[in-house]
Amino acid sequence: MDYEMKEYFNKLNRGIVTIAARPGDGKVDYMMNIVSMKKEHKILYLSLEETREDAIIRIVSHDHDLPYYLVKQIDSERCSMMIDYESNYDHLDVVDDIKSIDDLDSYLNDHDYDYIFIDYIELLCNDYNKLIDIVSKYNCCIILIAQLNRDNKLNEELINVSDRVIYLYRDGDIVTIESDNYSAKMKYNNRNGRFDYSFEHHLYFIDNLEDRIEYAKEHKLIDDINEEDIIDIIDDYYGKVYVLLKNGELYEDGTLLERNIKSISFQDASSIFLISNDNRVIPLFNRDIAKYLANDNEPYKKIVVSPLSIVCLTNDGNIKFMTSIPGVSIDHNNLVDVKDIDYIEEDDQVIVSHDLKNYENLFIE
Repeated sequence: MDYEMKEYFNKLNRGIVTIAARPGDGKVDYMMNIVSMKKEHKILYLSLEETREDAIIRIVSHDHDLPYYLVKQIDSERCSMMIDYESNYDHLDVVDDIKSIDDLDSYLNDHDYDYIFIDYIELLCNDYNKLIDIVSKYNCCIILIAQLNRDNKLNEELINVSDRVIYLYRDGDIVTIESDNYSAKMKYNNRNGRFDYSFEHHLYFIDNLEDRIEYAKEHKLIDDINEEDIIDIIDDYYGKVYVLLKNGELYEDGTLLERNIKSISFQDASSIFLISNDNRVIPLFNRDIAKYLANDNEPYKKIVVSPLSIVCLTNDGNIKFMTSIPGVSIDHNNLVDVKDIDYIEEDDQVIVSHDLKNYENLFIE
């Protein structure tokens, strides 16, 4: 979010703001940034599409720059996010049992909030004039999410009751944000479903290795390294540049970090794993999922990496994994007594086998 919009939301204390977009165009993540800006105020977050727990995990993981779709799948991470919420989010109440605008009115009779966030409004009411009554009666600000129809149009009544409408239009990894006379474009990270606000070098967005090397040369990121020796180069969320050489040496910002490295697994902007030549996983960050995949520094029988997942087979036949694929489920029978794993690139599927003959997909969409 750029300076102009930050200034707008910092000054906003009353009225109705609508964030409108098609599904998957980043409107929830955009609203998360506003929630994070209002920690000095009392907030009600009304979740109509997710459970209360999932909404809490989405908010807290966003504040920690962690990918929501990963965190919600790991029990220890979910628990960590919930503990954080109970300890540090006294300003924020998340509810999922308000199902109508009348329910909201009754709830507000007994509670006092500065800001009310609604995800999303079509599930709460279709008489949008009642939103004006809520703002007037409780002297608050409502920031809500609304869906654009297939023609990218928003309900006229909702437009009329809104003090401002912010439109998000996504094309690939670029989201155009328009509102009144304001227009901006932002990168949207397809890997973890989030806007990327803090990248310093942006190597992360360049798919081709030769183009990444060329970009790094232009920006003087690899002055002391022979480009012909490079087999991978990437930067993380915080702008650190990692270079992997043919001899297995891994450099962080020009300093030797590890030896005997085969590849880098980059699962999201803050989660980088190194894969060693003897099939060990070496995380370059410190969270529960990192300890889980590090496997007590024991080598794995096999490791497969896809653009959105890292899947590891232990020597005793168990599966450990991390994925950023949104909305997938897993048959837990496929996590034990496994003989082999593989990645089918043309289908973008990680497959597992219990008998070395029959294979099935690990992730079920």
